[in-house]
Amino acid sequence: MFHRIGKLPHVIGAIDETNIPIKAPKVDARFYISKDKEYAITLQAVCDAELRFLDCFAGFAGSVGDRRVLK
Repeated sequence: MFHRIGKLPHVIGAIDETNIPIKAPKVDARFYISKDKEYAITLQAVCDAELRFLDCFAGFAGSVGDRRVLK
C-alpha cells in the first residue's frame, strides 16, 4: 500500500512519537518535563497506509528522548 502512495516497496507501516500534555505528577514530576518545557507522557504509534493504528504505546515520561522511546 505504501508503494502505491509513496513508491516505498515492502513498507507495512510508519512509526512516530509525540508528547501528550499532562498535569504535573505528584511523584518525580521533574522526569515528566518534555523538551517543550511542559509536563508530558510520550505516545508512540505505528500506522498503516490507510491511517489505521497497528500498535500504540504510551507511558514513557516526557523527558525520555526519541531514541529510547523508539528503541
